Amino acid sequence: MGDQINPQKAKAKGIQNPPRVLQMACVDIAVKNLLLPLMRELRHSGFQVECAAADLGTGTSDLIRSNGFPFHPLAIERNLSPLNIVRAFRSIHALLKRGDYDLVHLHTPLAAFIGRLAAKTAGIPRIFYTAHGFYFHDNMPPFQRGLFELLEYAAGRVATDILFCQSREDTDQAVRKRFLHPSRIFHIGNGVDTDRFKPAPSLAKRVRGELGIPLRSVVVTFIGRVVKEKGVLDLARAYITLAERHPNSTLLVIGNCSMAGDRDRSTVNRLKLLIDGHHLDKRIKLLGFRNDIERILAASDIFVLPSYREGLPRSICEAMACALPVIATDIRGCREELIDGETGYLFAPGDVSSLERKLEKLMTERGKRILMGEKGRRRVERFFDEKLVLNRQIAVYRDALQLQGRLPGIPPPPIIKKTGAGRDPVPV
Repeated sequence: MGDQINPQKAKAKGIQNPPRVLQMACVDIAVKNLLLPLMRELRHSGFQVECAAADLGTGTSDLIRSNGFPFHPLAIERNLSPLNIVRAFRSIHALLKRGDYDLVHLHTPLAAFIGRLAAKTAGIPRIFYTAHGFYFHDNMPPFQRGLFELLEYAAGRVATDILFCQSREDTDQAVRKRFLHPSRIFHIGNGVDTDRFKPAPSLAKRVRGELGIPLRSVVVTFIGRVVKEKGVLDLARAYITLAERHPNSTLLVIGNCSMAGDRDRSTVNRLKLLIDGHHLDKRIKLLGFRNDIERILAASDIFVLPSYREGLPRSICEAMACALPVIATDIRGCREELIDGETGYLFAPGDVSSLERKLEKLMTERGKRILMGEKGRRRVERFFDEKLVLNRQIAVYRDALQLQGRLPGIPPPPIIKKTGAGRDPVPV
């Protein structure tokens, strides 16, 4: 079975008793989309790996189990109500008390905050946290931001042994705010499987046929939660303005459109009202949750992420790996991944007019789309390959658990320097 550790292999890797590791996120989709590569690499390196999250009932937990990983459902939702926090703490604490884990690795802000405190009180010997994007951000009111920074500081100092940051800006902030001692803060970057996400022209015709999209249509794609903070309404408004001038175009919205299951439950309805009000139901397609993102991107021409808050979004890396130009907001994470004017365009959050202008430019200039896409693919291959990110984490795991055979030759994450409107990773 995939979830069983072979003692001989473990011994060969220098592990007499395979350490038990629990990966935890808020929802099962996050485990599937963010954590499976790390879980596979840990298992390959001799660790016994399990995971825990809320089961959203989409079949995702079954898919995780089919990969050979025990999945533990948690009673947690994406909201900050006292009832949810108490219920989630009890659910996580009970799991950790009976699990006898050597290390718990937490992901996503809410699960990570509650989970770290639960892990500390449950006596877990090692607690890791990956900041895929701190909850606080530049557009947050000062008092609110200060409160969440204080909570992050408290959780870091009281209940965190290692902090991984995907974004260089998050790393710098964590060091500056002293969430942990700098020696325990690691910038690991973000990466994608460049063999899975790659240009695939032969797929485009087939996928467009399945979705009822004309072959000559310019396809604009959004992937993410259908909530206000992802800027999906800004994208819809920009596209609606352009739709009449560009009849050979289609907008695809990929994300859970039927049950947001989130703090924000109104955005989906507002999006549907916008579509119906402009009679664009055949041109703006709400495809809901998908397990075949690489196929959707193969059928796309432009990727847009108009988010108000991000960490280091994997969706941008996936799109660039598929040789798509990217339009994204000039915020933490996004500006670290794409180069404004070279692999796509950045614009100010909420600036629908700017988004409209940049989107129209790419819709009308096919040559520019192709050139930017090629540059994006090369950038991903150089800086955002998944293998680099995994190796950095495995090395820290082995060091923290005092295991032999630390992986040799792991390159350090790129240092970020300012270049124009974006931030460009350059090796030092």
